[in-house]
Amino acid sequence: MTADTLDILFVHVDPCIRAEKEAFALANRGHRVHLLCQGLNFQPNMRDICASVTHYADLAELGARIRARDDFDVVHCHNEPNEPTVAALDNTDRPVVYDCHDFRGLRQALAGAEAETERRCFEDTAAVVHVSQGMAEVAAGRYDSNRVLVLPSYPMLTAAPAEHLPKLDGNHVVYLGGLRDRGSIHYEYRNYLPFFEKLTAAGVHVHAYPADFNPRNLATYLALDKENAFFHLHPKLPYGELLREISRYQWGLSGFNFMDITDPNTLLFLNNALPNKLFDYLLGGVCPVVVNCETSGRWAVEHGLGYHAADADQVVDIVLHETPRPPLTDFGRVDMLEQIGRLEGLYRELLA
Repeated sequence: MTADTLDILFVHVDPCIRAEKEAFALANRGHRVHLLCQGLNFQPNMRDICASVTHYADLAELGARIRARDDFDVVHCHNEPNEPTVAALDNTDRPVVYDCHDFRGLRQALAGAEAETERRCFEDTAAVVHVSQGMAEVAAGRYDSNRVLVLPSYPMLTAAPAEHLPKLDGNHVVYLGGLRDRGSIHYEYRNYLPFFEKLTAAGVHVHAYPADFNPRNLATYLALDKENAFFHLHPKLPYGELLREISRYQWGLSGFNFMDITDPNTLLFLNNALPNKLFDYLLGGVCPVVVNCETSGRWAVEHGLGYHAADADQVVDIVLHETPRPPLTDFGRVDMLEQIGRLEGLYRELLA
């Protein structure tokens, strides 16, 4: 560390788009991000963003690599999973920050070692970063964290298209993010097929851009793409290109499917999420329609930027009969490049 430059060690099994945006924004402010990971399957651009990228095979090697380094000021661990955060706690005396993308204990029951691992992530780290205020409030009812920062998964204004493409004729809904077939254990909420089927049956075009184009998880969507002229399954695109591409569509589907979920903790987790895609739609000039997901839907409605639907039928009704909200113009309040200063401030507090 120099007077102005921080060296931040990111730990992430396989970095996601949130980690990439944080790393880019920190590097843009002159800081050096060093990455420890097992793979770079989802965000290979991290190689260009980070000052160094080092791979590890397992938790033992992760711990050894952390112990062997002396070139960082703070460790910033991203879940899921939680175990790498504990490995960091056990192998450094530098501040460890836990970035809770996925509150696992709300999605599924934890016991024994897994429950203790989550407790240590929330209570033994120097600070916890949450993706929404609602999630921070839920965590505060369960754990006693030392410091807390709420940093939603904002987009980066530099990735915004210079101009939006002309809107396609007709009614088009886009979906960005994870997709799973029905019955996927722990990921039932990513079964969007019922929404897609209802929308296409109403004559609405649906364009899906899966975060991970894995045919093993997309069998029903691949079949729908072949059978239904109103459904379009698209390949993965670089982030900036993706935002330009979606600007052609009128609506963006956000939120989750609660159809097969009865566990109250899982519902609490999902209702307090604030997904990346909500902000990506706004940056791409697309009006969000949030289904379920109370925190996200409330945010969209209160800011006059989107709609909140209670179920698939209401999603269809909104898309068919409502007018898309005017696009966002004040991007500063949702720009990771501006908001990352709050994370930098947290680091400096921990190092003071």
